Amino acid sequence: MDGWVVRGDSCADSPLTTAQFYSAGFTEDMREVVRLQRARYPAAPLMAVGWSLGANILVNYVGEEGADCELTSAVSLCNPFNLPVCNAALQKGFSKVYDWSLGSKLGSIFGCAFRSRGATDRSRSELKHGAASAAGGPPP
Repeated sequence: MDGWVVRGDSCADSPLTTAQFYSAGFTEDMREVVRLQRARYPAAPLMAVGWSLGANILVNYVGEEGADCELTSAVSLCNPFNLPVCNAALQKGFSKVYDWSLGSKLGSIFGCAFRSRGATDRSRSELKHGAASAAGGPPP
């Protein structure tokens, strides 16, 4: 038995290596991993477990693949099936701390992307300020 983890670019401190940010609607990473695992293990059953937004991505992937899905089974845990409702719930209470943290992280990610493309110090500073402001927090 073998296992693997699918984690989108820029998620959980993983580096941003492509133009695609982590997105609950993006299933191509999952599709690519299943293709690679199927090629590596042509006769093995492939099973997947998704948690939270990962569960949402997994369920979307299975639905998009339909009868052609290479997975033998899929388990969805704590899936926020209705993303707009879940997003609205995240806009209340403690979420302001979460939003500020997310905005700061996005500013860091964009700052790294700019550094790798030779952006000026001023443009990085403006980007970080804009990301933090959009999240409702103080500028870094």
